[in-house]
Amino acid sequence: MNVREIVKAYLEANGFDGLYNPNIVCGCMRDDLIPCDFENGNCEAGYKQTCENCNPEDCEEAQYPHEDKTYFCIGPKRQEENHVV
Repeated sequence: MNVREIVKAYLEANGFDGLYNPNIVCGCMRDDLIPCDFENGNCEAGYKQTCENCNPEDCEEAQYPHEDKTYFCIGPKRQEENHVV
C-alpha cells in the first residue's frame, strides 16, 4: 500500500469525507486525494460541507464545484454542526 491508499482506508474506516489544510485554502475528497501532490503533513481529516448560497469569489473557505453545480468544502465538523452559508 502507498500513502494515499493508507490515508483513504483510514478516512473510509472512520467516516471522513476527505482532507483539508487549516493553514491554507485547500481540501480534497477521499476519492481524489492530494491532487495537488502537496504532501506536507498539515492536512487533517474532515467532512464535506455544502455551501448553499456561496459565491466562490466571496467565500474564504476552499470551495469546489460539485456534480450538481453546488459548492462544497472540507472542514473539521460534520454538516449538521456547521452553519450553512
